[in-house]
Amino acid sequence: MINAEELSKNYLDWCSKNINFTDVSANIVKIDVPFLDSFNDEIAIYAVNDPYTGSITLTDDGWTINNLESRGVYLKYSKKRQQLFQRQISNYGVVENDDALQITTTPDNFPISKHRLLQAMLFVDNMFMLATVEELAR
Repeated sequence: MINAEELSKNYLDWCSKNINFTDVSANIVKIDVPFLDSFNDEIAIYAVNDPYTGSITLTDDGWTINNLESRGVYLKYSKKRQQLFQRQISNYGVVENDDALQITTTPDNFPISKHRLLQAMLFVDNMFMLATVEELAR
């Protein structure tokens, strides 16, 4: 028989073992999450600390949109895709800046902001399913 405490402990243990935080530089941390993109590659998020404001910008560093484009799916060339993309990422509080998905947050709000960015990344990554036959044939 299962109970809430046991499930919670199992989930938190799994997260602890499968989410890795690595210092890239003095102000950048790479966060490897236990999810795969549509290429079956591991997903990474970068946390960039602004030492002057104390804010943290979480970003995919352009990975998600670049993956779509490598499959021939260009968001900017389709008004409907662009609208869907903008509406969905804004629902998560995420913005697009030079093809990078990002959200700026505080250390206190880091956990929920990380999850929101990850949700946006997974949604956008799945937009490859909107490719036309011609795009897939390229």
